[in-house]
Amino acid sequence: MTQPSAKSQPINLSAAVLVGAVLAALVICGAVMGLVIWRMGDDAVARGFMAGTIASVIAGISSTLPLLIGARLGMMGLVGGYFVGSFVRATVAGGLCALAIFMWNYPSVSTLLTMAVYYLAVLLAESIVTGRVLWKVPQKQV
Repeated sequence: MTQPSAKSQPINLSAAVLVGAVLAALVICGAVMGLVIWRMGDDAVARGFMAGTIASVIAGISSTLPLLIGARLGMMGLVGGYFVGSFVRATVAGGLCALAIFMWNYPSVSTLLTMAVYYLAVLLAESIVTGRVLWKVPQKQV
């Protein structure tokens, strides 16, 4: 019986750590933006913030699944899952924000800016978690 290649060995990526990091990024980012918008006192910006927040939370959580599936396929799968997760997050968040803007007349600028800030926060959280996991992979697997 042959040994599986080093590239196909699963990467130990904890779902709890990944989802926790994404949720922490969403909560911290939302709290900071919420405080700024509260200080502004503009109702239109607050409506866009709510729409962008809902879309980004759904998109952020849905982007973790490709990353977790990719980790089971090894290092190349993890990298592929990272890019697929980024695409899923952008597509879901953009689609939901477009739906809110065009169907329910939410303000476009504040909705899309909120989505962009959340996107970068989740990207940072996933990059940190993925980087820490890959840093611990033995050199034999690289």
